[in-house]
Amino acid sequence: MSLSADGSLVVSGSDDKTLKVYQVHDRQYMFNINAHNHWVNTVEFSPDTRLICSGSEDRFIKLWDVTNKEMISSYEDHNGAVKSVRFHPDGTCIASASADHSIRLWDVRSKKGL
Repeated sequence: MSLSADGSLVVSGSDDKTLKVYQVHDRQYMFNINAHNHWVNTVEFSPDTRLICSGSEDRFIKLWDVTNKEMISSYEDHNGAVKSVRFHPDGTCIASASADHSIRLWDVRSKKGL
């Protein structure tokens, strides 16, 4: 689960393979995204709340546009389930950690690994 920087939205991922977004103020469900082919282990909003990053048992890291609810990019370089994703404070890159004991860095702008 991740709270947006301004505290207005919460996103969760679960074993139903989806992301769910809620408004905090009125506790209202907004939308869900069919995100992965396996359990979603980790999610995080970008610092500007425009993007959501998700990581899954399917070994993929996916980047989602909050407004359009569309996948922007997909990254795969882990040999195990993705257990954690985090944005850099400036929003330009993502770090991912996996059950395979690896950490990877991803450039959001070029959509490539670093």
